[in-house]
Amino acid sequence: MPAKPLSKKITDAVLIDWRTGQYSQRQLAGKYGISTGAAHKICKDHPQDAAAIVDAGIRYRQALAGHDGRMITAIVNEVDRRTADLERIRGFSLAVLDEAWQKVTAGGLEMGELKLAQDIAGKCRENIYGRQPDTAIQINNNEKPRGYIVSPEQAKSMDAWVQSNE
Repeated sequence: MPAKPLSKKITDAVLIDWRTGQYSQRQLAGKYGISTGAAHKICKDHPQDAAAIVDAGIRYRQALAGHDGRMITAIVNEVDRRTADLERIRGFSLAVLDEAWQKVTAGGLEMGELKLAQDIAGKCRENIYGRQPDTAIQINNNEKPRGYIVSPEQAKSMDAWVQSNE
């Protein structure tokens, strides 16, 4: 006889707990009274993408616990203020980007206006997703080692090794 389908309420609850990264599939099966196989079917294609947020929240609360009430209030207020600022910047950037996109798709822009629209799009992307590095840095690991104090025997063997790897 096939298993009775699980309710959406249970599958949603299992999935939410799974995504926090704090439960194994076996623990979820026990918590919700379902089989381990059913828990696996619910969780198998979903990452535990909220685990880092849970860990950061724990560190945040532990850090707050080391302060008195006035300092906690100041910290919470500052976090709320800066979060609201970032959301306003993100909203403004999306609105500006949308306006620039409408002008570009309408056509008839001159080169200067198109360049301005590109600059706006770049700044908006930077405001929303963060700044990307301007240059790539290449680290060359093929230089001979320098500045080590070694015995003459070690120096000979190091020179032989470097020469054999050139």
